[in-house]
Amino acid sequence: MKNKLHVFWELALNRIGYILPNYPRHRYCYVFFEFIRQLIWKKLFKKFGENSFVRSKALILNYKNISVGSNCLIGPDSILNGTDKITLGDYFLSGPGIIIYTSDHGLDNQGILFSLLETTVAEVVVGTNVYLGAHVIILKGVHVGDNVVIAAGSVVTKDIPSNEMWGGVPAKKIKNI
Repeated sequence: MKNKLHVFWELALNRIGYILPNYPRHRYCYVFFEFIRQLIWKKLFKKFGENSFVRSKALILNYKNISVGSNCLIGPDSILNGTDKITLGDYFLSGPGIIIYTSDHGLDNQGILFSLLETTVAEVVVGTNVYLGAHVIILKGVHVGDNVVIAAGSVVTKDIPSNEMWGGVPAKKIKNI
């Protein structure tokens, strides 16, 4: 019974955090809604650093596998699927609608329906001072180094070393930074 109450509590907090409005800073109630939203995330995540924010309508799955560093901002309408661990370093910044997946069903079906394949999982690690543009997708098993910029709309399928800018589908190195 205690476990069921805990699951219900997490679900309730998730929905409250999801529906809280994301008012611009000049509105009088912005500070109140941000305060409530951040209290909720601190309760749910494995680690949630100081001065970090998750904007409205973010869909977070498996909170207890997700660690967020200090001074981070996860943009609105983002999806973080923590089936395996997700670690976001300090000073992480993202535009709206990013997606981070730690699992998939694979492609080697050997005559088995894709929906029946066993899920494979791998950790995603994002370093310090990383900026993801809007609608970036990071797939399972990817490690992103420090001081990295990933252009909007990119799909990251492999590891990215530190001090580089990447973009495209699939993402490729654009230049050193």
